[in-house]
Amino acid sequence: MSILKTLLLIIVILLGITATSCSKKKGGTASGSSASSAITGPGLNIVTGQGETRITSDPVTTSQVVVNSSDLAKTGPWADQLVVSDLLFSGGYTYISFAAGTYSLAGTIVLNAPGRLYISHYVWSDSAALDVTVGTLATVNIAAGAANTGWQTTYLGTLGSGSHAITISSTTASLVTAYVDAIVAVGNLDSSAGLNGRRWWEQDHSHLLIRGSWGTNAPSGVFPYSVTGLTGTGAIYDGNAGDDVKFWVDVPVGGTLRIWSPKNPALGILGVRFDGVDQATYDQYAAAGSEVARNYAEYAIAAGYHEVQLYVTGTKNPASSANTVYIDAISIPMVSETDEARAIRLADYIMTQIRADDGGPRNSYDSDYYNQDNDAGYAGMALALAAARWNYSDHIAAVKRLIVWYANVMQADGVWHWGYSRNGLDDYEPWVGDQYTGLVPSITGLRSLDAAQSFPAVVMAIYASAFPEDTEFIQTYAPIMIQGIDALIANNYDSSNGFFFSSYQYYSGAWHLYEAQYSAGQADVYLGLMCAYALTGTQRYKDYAIAIKNNFHAAYWSSALNLYSVSLTGAMGAAKIRDDATIYAFAQGWGNWVFGTSNLTNGTDALSTMSTWVQGDGHSVLKPGDAEAQTNNSAFLAMGLKASGQDDVLKNALYERLRQYQQETYPHSTYGDNAIYFSDAYPYSYTSNAAWGFMVLTEQPSAQSWMQF
Repeated sequence: MSILKTLLLIIVILLGITATSCSKKKGGTASGSSASSAITGPGLNIVTGQGETRITSDPVTTSQVVVNSSDLAKTGPWADQLVVSDLLFSGGYTYISFAAGTYSLAGTIVLNAPGRLYISHYVWSDSAALDVTVGTLATVNIAAGAANTGWQTTYLGTLGSGSHAITISSTTASLVTAYVDAIVAVGNLDSSAGLNGRRWWEQDHSHLLIRGSWGTNAPSGVFPYSVTGLTGTGAIYDGNAGDDVKFWVDVPVGGTLRIWSPKNPALGILGVRFDGVDQATYDQYAAAGSEVARNYAEYAIAAGYHEVQLYVTGTKNPASSANTVYIDAISIPMVSETDEARAIRLADYIMTQIRADDGGPRNSYDSDYYNQDNDAGYAGMALALAAARWNYSDHIAAVKRLIVWYANVMQADGVWHWGYSRNGLDDYEPWVGDQYTGLVPSITGLRSLDAAQSFPAVVMAIYASAFPEDTEFIQTYAPIMIQGIDALIANNYDSSNGFFFSSYQYYSGAWHLYEAQYSAGQADVYLGLMCAYALTGTQRYKDYAIAIKNNFHAAYWSSALNLYSVSLTGAMGAAKIRDDATIYAFAQGWGNWVFGTSNLTNGTDALSTMSTWVQGDGHSVLKPGDAEAQTNNSAFLAMGLKASGQDDVLKNALYERLRQYQQETYPHSTYGDNAIYFSDAYPYSYTSNAAWGFMVLTEQPSAQSWMQF
């Protein structure tokens, strides 16, 4: 990395790389053509200033407060027993055996917010009656024991924040023993909050009252997300019948409550009660082990205040080898959440993948590979649109970090690679996946990729059009992004038909042109060229772009498929062969969205064909030949339908796939939030998945709406 680039990166980071000083018209559009603009072209017509409010993180709530009996002042010969294996709360217990008289314990409990109070005590056939008073609560009378039922909790009432006096007394005229473990306070689960402001609570949340001999399985890469080592805080497990977990929740809007766990051949049946009423049990047996994030039992829950009890039944499926049950997390999906709020979460996910130190754009939250196959380009487009739309300073800063990163990893000839690996701060090396290195001959390098060369200019043009007053930044970096477009033209342009080749591949000791011109790649290049024109006003960029748009239909339409073909193949300057066999979903929706359906003779026909792939649920799109529906295909079809104005009923139904597959699980409190599952078999969250979800849920109009020139 050059000294100049290093200094530029440091300056941008120290300045906070925000553009909050940029003035924007609320609810309007932005164009970079103002007198104060740093760009010489007409700019793009970008929607700005929607003003949606983010969901905030956890408010201050009561942590679980435990006052152990050994810490209470004693009247009478009470004895402390500090090492006990089956206590409900740590710290030991206190007991006293006496024949007659009154003996007591006294102390205080301090709450920082309202909490529900319990006493943990032992019930035996000769255990003494207890009178318990805490603060202003009415005294609770616990009857003398009649049989051995072990450690129990008795509810005392709810108190507000502050310091509250505790008094526990016992009076008897015969020989008995009193056992006291602790006074404990727990808060209600705030159903407007949860981890990172979501309705999600890990098994170790302080508002879960865990009773019995539950063990803890620390994070091991399977709780609750099977494909990563960055997990939540583990899970708890227990096989002793009667042991339970209780919590209390105030549900503002009726919906569902989910209990998350692994499933495997050695797990039993978990009992579930709402307000003391048994619900259907949760059988955690599975013939094959399954730790994936979508393992949960779901229960309808009405609006209002509820006590929920999850308990070990001690039973199992006949095929299971054990009755142990697991609890990983609790969630209440946000049924009332707006699509705009969901889109903010998706933009936040993209933002968190753009490294704070050097701007490197991860492919996903647990990846150390960057911009694989233009993943960051599509994600950067969405984040730049989000920055314009909501004007959040952290979104703006992340877009600028990404642009700086693009500048730092560009080669001297203006070329970017297919992907990068990271060896340290700002130390990025070109990288390709084993889908290429495993070929014969082995492809060990990919460069000058059509999309990867185009999208830095797209991100830059959106940013510059939305924030034209950020002149120093734009003047510094826009020319570098344009170098990428110039390199694309120099390396990939085929003057014989006006289209662009996909990339260059390195194998057998040399770089080779990959002689394929992808249909979706032409849409990518068209956007890059038009954005280069928007930044510079240089006519040749627009001319190349218009030629692609005008010739696209005739070159790529396949009557045999009633779709746009995946590619043309042939040498530079030679005649091309159209692929009339391969079905390609991306080009149908993306092509309509980029070029505008009115510019594609058979654009609506392609969408109609793609619509026949919609499954019975109304929102999953299964491309012929695929083993399962992929969420991206629902997004592509929805984007195409939005651009065409065709079939609003189907378009709106497709949105449900994006809502349902938006990540609810939290394998990592920073990186694992909010993204979109690729599919059921691959519950993974690429940043480009989040980008397509953002484009759909914000109902982005066709890219043609950007180009008012």
